[in-house]
Amino acid sequence: MSLVKRDERTMLTATLNLLGVISLTGALYCLYTLLHGGILNPSTDITLYMVWFTISWLSVTVMKTGDIWGAYALGIATGIVGIYDLMQGAATIGGATLGAMIFIIISLYMASTPDDSNQQAPLTN
Repeated sequence: MSLVKRDERTMLTATLNLLGVISLTGALYCLYTLLHGGILNPSTDITLYMVWFTISWLSVTVMKTGDIWGAYALGIATGIVGIYDLMQGAATIGGATLGAMIFIIISLYMASTPDDSNQQAPLTN
């Protein structure tokens, strides 16, 4: 039995939709910055963030179809970016907040997944 009620699933779907739009916009912005960026933006950081935004968008798309592996990919990618930022000394409170929000979204998604399978009913509005 699912631990998350119908109204909460609707909110989770809306949150995933919003995360998908933000991720796609972020990936396109990073691509634009890489193609037309200035000297102040290190290309390694921008490339890493572009990959994270792309993985995030793909993960959200997969999660909305009911596959739990999207949540795993999103969590792993977020962890890698967090560790990279810590090692570079560039970690910020904004990045930590984003990581916490992603953790909450993944936790809610996992709570809405039935215990007996890796698949769940697709999240639709």
